[in-house]
Amino acid sequence: MNSANLPAIPLVCIAIAYLLVYVPHFIAGRARFKMQGGFDNHHPRDQAARLEGWAKRASAAHLNGHESFSPFAIAVVVALIGCAGHANEHTVTLLAVTYVVLRIAYIVVYLADLAAVRSLVWTAGLGITFALFLLPLFSC
Repeated sequence: MNSANLPAIPLVCIAIAYLLVYVPHFIAGRARFKMQGGFDNHHPRDQAARLEGWAKRASAAHLNGHESFSPFAIAVVVALIGCAGHANEHTVTLLAVTYVVLRIAYIVVYLADLAAVRSLVWTAGLGITFALFLLPLFSC
């Protein structure tokens, strides 16, 4: 299969999802610069552990982004390869776009401290990742 045949939107979603991993990191970074002594580049993880409130939640959202990105990216590639040339490439695109929207929502609800909603959004994203992995087995 030629990589030029892969739909572009799901691949763009992988790139966007990767960028979204770092959005909460930069949000938390603002608070780290305001901490006593400024940003601690010698012990950044120790400093991140001392964050509080929204900054601590932003740091946690960043870590969760690392945890969820790789399975999503691999699932998109598996679905694209497994469904290449089938009508379900549209489904791959729809699932990938929905995942990106959910990751944006996840960051927002995490920062807003809406724990129950955050858990629902996270679960939906996990479900989409599983669906992408399973799509070639059942739909293509």
